[in-house]
Amino acid sequence: GFVALCYLKQDNKKLLKKSILFITLPLLIFAIISFILPDEAIIRGSAQFEEDLSIWSGSYSGQLMMQLIIFTGMLFITPLTTMWLTAGLMLLGVVLYRKKVFENGLTQKQLLQLSLATILLSALDSACTLAENPSLNTMSDSIVMLGAIPMALIYIHLLVKLCQNRATVLVPLQKVGRLAFSLYILQSVCGVLLFRHIEPTLMSTLDRPGYMLIAIGFSLFQIILASVYLRFFNQGPLEWLWRRLASQKVTESKAAPVAATES
Repeated sequence: GFVALCYLKQDNKKLLKKSILFITLPLLIFAIISFILPDEAIIRGSAQFEEDLSIWSGSYSGQLMMQLIIFTGMLFITPLTTMWLTAGLMLLGVVLYRKKVFENGLTQKQLLQLSLATILLSALDSACTLAENPSLNTMSDSIVMLGAIPMALIYIHLLVKLCQNRATVLVPLQKVGRLAFSLYILQSVCGVLLFRHIEPTLMSTLDRPGYMLIAIGFSLFQIILASVYLRFFNQGPLEWLWRRLASQKVTESKAAPVAATES
């Protein structure tokens, strides 16, 4: 966010160029790394899969250590790649906002171009995923991240058209947005409890439709929960805590100069 703020005074043309640059470079780095250090695909039932499964269904200390290893890796990766990719997406969002895409949607020509790009990148991703070459398998991660961008823009267009002249059509999802932090932590806790403690064998037995049913079912549960919760409260528990801590910090920072003057 702070990176994106540095460029907000530029015009749309320059902003779009920065966005493309910030998005392209990290994906290019990911692709190069995939060729140099390809990851072997982890197949269910393989020795690597069983080893990973034993960690995530094992002791809490083992899981915590693995999370620390992943977190340490992210500390190195984020400044080189993810930070710039995220800033590029934010700048793209600024351009779309200025061009009123979130109000009017895309033109037919833009929609066609994005649809073709999505189909092409999805087909390329599928080809890399199914290839026997480990480097191509790993490179599919970069391709799918790139393909997600035109697909997301198509979703935006569809939602804009859905909401035009019908302001209340997505109110249930707006309520979920008001509890986003609390619901995010809730689904994380429930997922860990289900897959690592209550029924760890699901990771060895569930197929893709099974995972989709769980995801859709829990999403519907959260939509209903948000609607019921907001009948009685104005904000989620973690949203309340976050704002309380933030306002406390602001109060302390304003009081500090006064205390210093008095002393």
